[in-house]
Amino acid sequence: MSHPLRGRILRLVLTLAGLAVLAVLIDRVGIAAIWTHIRRFGPWFLFTVPLGAVWMLVQSLAWNRVQAVFHPGLSTGWLWRVKVTAEALNTLLPTANLGGDALRAWLIRHRVSLSKALPGVLVDKTFEFAAGMIFMATGLITAVLFYPLPRSLLAPALICLGLACLGIMLLVAFQVLGIWRVLIRLFGWFPTARRLLERRRDRIRQLDADLLRFYRSGAVRISTVLALHFLARLLGAVEMLVILRALGLSVGFAAALFVTAMVTVANTIFFVFPGQWGVYEGAGVLVLGLLGAGAEMGLGMGLIRRIRRLVFVLLGLIFFALDRRPRLEADPGVT
Repeated sequence: MSHPLRGRILRLVLTLAGLAVLAVLIDRVGIAAIWTHIRRFGPWFLFTVPLGAVWMLVQSLAWNRVQAVFHPGLSTGWLWRVKVTAEALNTLLPTANLGGDALRAWLIRHRVSLSKALPGVLVDKTFEFAAGMIFMATGLITAVLFYPLPRSLLAPALICLGLACLGIMLLVAFQVLGIWRVLIRLFGWFPTARRLLERRRDRIRQLDADLLRFYRSGAVRISTVLALHFLARLLGAVEMLVILRALGLSVGFAAALFVTAMVTVANTIFFVFPGQWGVYEGAGVLVLGLLGAGAEMGLGMGLIRRIRRLVFVLLGLIFFALDRRPRLEADPGVT
């Protein structure tokens, strides 16, 4: 069995396992109880869906600030449309949450050459991870100060945060020092690996030059990208606050920040589960239980956010279908 086939089978198994966990949670809580919470929240979808659109727009603005270093003049609205499409495919396909980001470079290929799209996506994802790490740290501080987070949960959360921090530092160092320099030192003493790297030397060195150009573009741009991604995370906490209040849980923004951050920690720990099926909902049950809420409210919260996400999946599939139509004329800005 080939490695790609084994990978696809593993991702499919993980997807089915996550869906099985979700089915068990629904069975234990009861469809009637869950439906009561979803129906109660119903009208608030008119607020959370546009809020989700703004959330992704802020992320797209950050991406545009990065991409402008390599290919200026792109529309933030168009990048938002691409991001929605990529997130939709990422949710539906068993890609362990990484396929959508790789697809972003492919989806903009009609306006940006792949050699300029890849560094933009790579840097943007790096700063998205960094903002997520800061957000998780903020949530953990909130938990320690205001909420009775059990040691059995605190320890894994701190380990996850520490590993995430280490991963971000290594990723940034990898980009600043140069991918070619790091790879040739690590694998250059293997003849086969060295020959493989040598064949791709020009492309890798061009990527290194592009990445370094971003990190030399100035502290203002770098800080702006990081701040925009962190703002997007805070908008996610605002959405959580609206959901919890609408479901009848009297909490403030600190609690919403705590819940959102803890769910993010769970998603990070179990990142191998495509789409976080079952993980997201199970984390909601666990974290809201710490606030004294019942399992039906935790699962209802998770499914409400899942429904909002599926709205954007549908929108992304529409965008994808439209983009696959035959192009009668060249797109503006094609390089």
